[in-house]
Formats: sequence, C-alpha cells, structure tokens
Amino acid sequence: MHRRPLPSSSTGSSMTDRSRPPLRPPLRTQDLSPKQRTLVDLMSEHQFGRIENIAVRAGEPILGRSVKVVRVIRLGGESGGTRVPLTNEFELKQAVRDLLDELVSLDDGVVLRLEFKRGLPCLLETVQFLGSSEPQAPMGPQTGPQTTRHS
Repeated sequence: MHRRPLPSSSTGSSMTDRSRPPLRPPLRTQDLSPKQRTLVDLMSEHQFGRIENIAVRAGEPILGRSVKVVRVIRLGGESGGTRVPLTNEFELKQAVRDLLDELVSLDDGVVLRLEFKRGLPCLLETVQFLGSSEPQAPMGPQTGPQTTRHS
C-alpha cells in the first residue's frame, strides 16, 4: 500500500493546493515596473489630489499626454507632518498594493479617476474595455449611450 506524504505542518497546505494563491513577500519599490514606479512617485510627490485619464494596457499604467494631475493643497496646516520616504526604496503600503492589483485585474481599460491622500491611493474609478485590442482614453464627459437609427 502506497501512502501520499502529508503536507508540511509549517505551511498548512500541500504543494498541489491551488485553491489559494501563493503567498508573496512584501512588495517593495524595487519590485515595481518603471511604469508602476512612475505612478507611485507621482502620488508621493503631490501628496493630495487625483490623477485622471490613465490608460491601462496589460495591467500597466500608461502616463501619456491625456493624463491630468489635479493637485489639492490642504490649507491651514492639515497637510503638515506628512512623511515622505527619505530613501528611494521602501515597502509599499497596502493601499498601493491594492491599487496595483486592481490595475492588473483591469488588464485593458482606463482609470477615469484615481484619488490619493498623503501620497496613498484612496479611490479608483475605472472603465474596462472588453474585446478591444487598443483601448482609447475618453476625450471628455460622456453623455450616455448613443444609438443610430437606420431607415
């Protein structure tokens, strides 16, 4: 009689258990692609505001000419005490990891609005393109669906 080895008690799951994604080490800035790093640096530099109209292709943010950065300046000392990392390499906060995971899930589309406070993302609005090989960033406000009638 042949018995299968029991899973190691240190991990609690077997190597063939595919029901849970593998755990990955904490993501650091050096693990980012250049496009992801540019986005993280932009939020860190401005601290408060929003970024609009970011094209996303294959889960990567494309900061092209159509991107708008809207700065918000907190008056009266509310933004005082904000800590900007002193080094170029640091562990990413959970909000940044969540943002990057959402962009990967989006795959191809557009970030209509990404709001950030104290350099961290706090709100994300996206549009996903289905079945399109080349997503186009929206040019202006959308008025709703348009239909064409044929006589």
